[in-house]
Amino acid sequence: MTKTAKSDLPSERYDVCATLTTRKKVLRLTGSFSAPEQKEIRKAEELPLIVDGNCVIQFEDQYFELDKEGLYRFVNWGKVRYDHPLGKPEIIDPRKSCTALIHYKKDVLSLLGSLAVLTVHGHTHDNASHEERLARMKLGGVALTCGSIANFTVALLTEMGWKARVVQCCRTEGVYDTYNCGHLLCEFFWPRYNKWVLADVDTHQMFVKNGKYLNVAEVKALTDERKPITLEPLTIPALGLLDTTEIVASDFAGMSLFDHVLLDTDVLKEWYRQMFAAVALADEWMIYCPDPKGRKRVKRYYPFANFLDRKDWYERYYGDGV
Repeated sequence: MTKTAKSDLPSERYDVCATLTTRKKVLRLTGSFSAPEQKEIRKAEELPLIVDGNCVIQFEDQYFELDKEGLYRFVNWGKVRYDHPLGKPEIIDPRKSCTALIHYKKDVLSLLGSLAVLTVHGHTHDNASHEERLARMKLGGVALTCGSIANFTVALLTEMGWKARVVQCCRTEGVYDTYNCGHLLCEFFWPRYNKWVLADVDTHQMFVKNGKYLNVAEVKALTDERKPITLEPLTIPALGLLDTTEIVASDFAGMSLFDHVLLDTDVLKEWYRQMFAAVALADEWMIYCPDPKGRKRVKRYYPFANFLDRKDWYERYYGDGV
């Protein structure tokens, strides 16, 4: 949108801040107070979370063009009055509002990155329905644990025509506890590369080797051979990682123990190495774990688990190979 000169600004207007978040940066957007001619105007609050085409949207008294893929956020801090274009605003209506929109055309990683920003790690919305989560994300964001994030992502991608599935992993080192024994992620089939690709929306990471995106079988092979894992972030650092609600609103600060894991890439890689000791598709319990001692540990955690050797597991989930 064309910037409005200070002298042309209405003396009374909503104090709006708008941004576009991409995988690389956050851009401040400038709206227009006049609707563009010969273009359809759509109200931001009436749109679904994900918008799949270029359009002009209205948020409060301003107009913005959605023409780039990414996460658009619109916040109204209240209605204000200016006695002078460069003066201090006077609040005349303190009511606030906000909405978020994801503009998606074909960049699936931009979509996943946008979801990652709107989804922090926590328990608050684990019991919410899919529709409730989408509605909440339009207003700000949701707090979900890894399994809920993975299942939500798979459900959304499936609705959009992608083939997607939830994969899970389990560590075999150390004493089992009640909060950090396994992890769930999303794997989707990417026609562009004709292969399954692993994505961790919870930690905001993709897994790569020599510039190629990896699936869980390929990541598992690297961890088994103790070869390094290369991570590619879905977002700029630290955006939307942890829900701090418990820390500031209760007497329990358990989630704060994961700050260093999510923010230190080396620690995160070591955590992944441990978690990928045993892998399976969620709820199928056909587990691949080449280490005999590891299988005994997994059996203690999942007594109903069944195990496949590498060849059978690969053929079952990846056809003729990876």
